[in-house]
Amino acid sequence: AVIVWNTGVLPRTMTAVTINGEKYTAVDVQYYFNTTRTNLLNLYYQNLGTLPFNTGTSTKDQVYDEESGQTWYDYLMEQTMESMRRNAALADKAEAEGYTMSQDAQDSLNSALESLEPAWVARYSSRDAYIRAYYGSYLSYNHLVELLTKDALASDYAQHTYDGFTYTDADYETYYQENADTLDNYTLSQFIFRANVSTTDEDGNTIEMTDEEKEDALA
Repeated sequence: AVIVWNTGVLPRTMTAVTINGEKYTAVDVQYYFNTTRTNLLNLYYQNLGTLPFNTGTSTKDQVYDEESGQTWYDYLMEQTMESMRRNAALADKAEAEGYTMSQDAQDSLNSALESLEPAWVARYSSRDAYIRAYYGSYLSYNHLVELLTKDALASDYAQHTYDGFTYTDADYETYYQENADTLDNYTLSQFIFRANVSTTDEDGNTIEMTDEEKEDALA
């Protein structure tokens, strides 16, 4: 069984998860998991100058949420599944509508694929070795191109749909009036001051004051 698994036949062919009726193999899931992991590491490092977890230790052995006991692996896999569901839905919608990738998106995809060529030279023996190290143990170049293309289509379609939304000021005002109770936020601050009237002069002598005089001074 180990010998058969190590050939990569099972990870490349057995269904690991089904999303929207489409079957994804263990290789597919590993690609999305590694992509999610890499994106998170880059986000933390670029914005905070640090890493969210120890990259030299398995994420299965590092706790993400102390209260629930969720590990970093569980969290990353949760995000991976969400990413896969989102991309699958967008890609299916794009294909159903006959949407084709824009030239800008195609150029970005081509650029990403071209960057694979020199990326492996410094540390890896081949392009395939680089791909396996970064994206998954049994991922081939051709299948990586398929996955990257599908992701690019999903992202481009999402941007195309977003850009197609147009609203006037009147539309925004109408929406606000209909949802003001949930859109409005208020911050209330209360300050309490204790006021009193001094009944002594600068030398500490008592000043005799009537109640009326005290009220006037207090006011």
